[in-house]
Amino acid sequence: EQMRLYLHRLEDAVTEYIPADPLFRDRSQPLEEPVGLTIGELIDEHLRDRGPALTPKTRKTHLAKLRLLEQFLGTGTVAETVTINDLRPFPDCLLKLRKNRHLSPSTTFYANLTNSEVGRIKPKTARTIWAQCRALFRWSFKKGYTSTDAANGLSITVPKQKKGKVSRRPFSAEE
Repeated sequence: EQMRLYLHRLEDAVTEYIPADPLFRDRSQPLEEPVGLTIGELIDEHLRDRGPALTPKTRKTHLAKLRLLEQFLGTGTVAETVTINDLRPFPDCLLKLRKNRHLSPSTTFYANLTNSEVGRIKPKTARTIWAQCRALFRWSFKKGYTSTDAANGLSITVPKQKKGKVSRRPFSAEE
């Protein structure tokens, strides 16, 4: 909530900030529930729409990648309310994801982050996860489930890897 306040102040220092989390909201303010599909329902609809084009194995891997986004944003988050500011920290968090996170008993997204460089997933893996999330938001905008493409303009840069030199075998005395 503090990060949302900070981002709000960067964009507009004049208007009043209304917390998204009901815990921090003023009791006198009326609670207006946003209308639309939650992120989880949007993911299910997205995979259902792409149905025949996906093999069961591909569907399973896409679902696992998209569930990371759902865990990051919160299961009850309405897709229409997601903004680029909500998604801005997500690519950086993907770069800090723990390898073999599916084996750990923790269920929260943030519990699967690590500060250790050795224990993290590769940047290329994070980029494939982010590509699925971007495709979800692009699809939801195209189909009319959301009014904006919240992931537009965000990316993960993968550092170029040095190409290995081809080792050549020197000629032997007989050759």
